[in-house]
Amino acid sequence: MGDDERPGDEREDILSILRELRPFYFWILIVQVAIWGAVVIWAERGNCANVDFSNCAVAVGLKMSGLIPLWFFTSVVLVDIGRFLMVFLPDLRGRIRDRAWAEGRAEGKAEGRSEGRSEGRAEGRSEGRAEGRSEGEAIGVGQMHAKWSAWNQRRLEAERNGEPFDEPPPAPSG
Repeated sequence: MGDDERPGDEREDILSILRELRPFYFWILIVQVAIWGAVVIWAERGNCANVDFSNCAVAVGLKMSGLIPLWFFTSVVLVDIGRFLMVFLPDLRGRIRDRAWAEGRAEGKAEGRSEGRSEGRAEGRSEGRAEGRSEGEAIGVGQMHAKWSAWNQRRLEAERNGEPFDEPPPAPSG
């Protein structure tokens, strides 16, 4: 192992396959050989009908031998595609999840703003009504106080002058 290699990055010399992925590579290679062997034997069944087994095996071997480089290459490619997917898909899922979370958060903020505005409007209306009532009550109390003060002033003046005062007091409802 060289100084710049991490543990687990050791590679086989022939095809530069990671040692940890070697079983996958060989299983893919064996499955390909078995499938192609079955296809070639099935295709050669008519040619091998009148020939002994050794000649048939040689014919099948010769037909399959041209595919050996293809099997090695496709085995390496399929293992690397699987490795890439194992690394890339979780990252892709994370990105999709983060994007969906951000979109949901933005929608939630927008809904919150609109709800906040409508709640703010309703709250503002109720506060305005409460302020209007309190101001109205203050004005009403001030007016009532002015009426009572004027009535009392007339009563006291009539008393000072010795005149009879038969004016009723102001009504409480205004």
